[in-house]
Amino acid sequence: MYGKGFMLVMTERSRVIDEVRTALANSNISFAVCDVALRNNGVEKRHLLPNVRTVPDGIFEIITKQKEGWGYIKVIH
Repeated sequence: MYGKGFMLVMTERSRVIDEVRTALANSNISFAVCDVALRNNGVEKRHLLPNVRTVPDGIFEIITKQKEGWGYIKVIH
């Protein structure tokens, strides 16, 4: 997640926290948050749900995954 997407995995801010916790319990699903986005928004990693990992740069992570054959779906509300 990049931009403000990290709010999805924040206990205090997520509107779908129960669904996220259920997804995190599935070994085939993981969540990764951009360190740059956290830093730019003054959010510390401790505010994220357990088992949510961070990556140095979210956009770079997406590009790297796409080169490996992964797909990318952007959802905007």
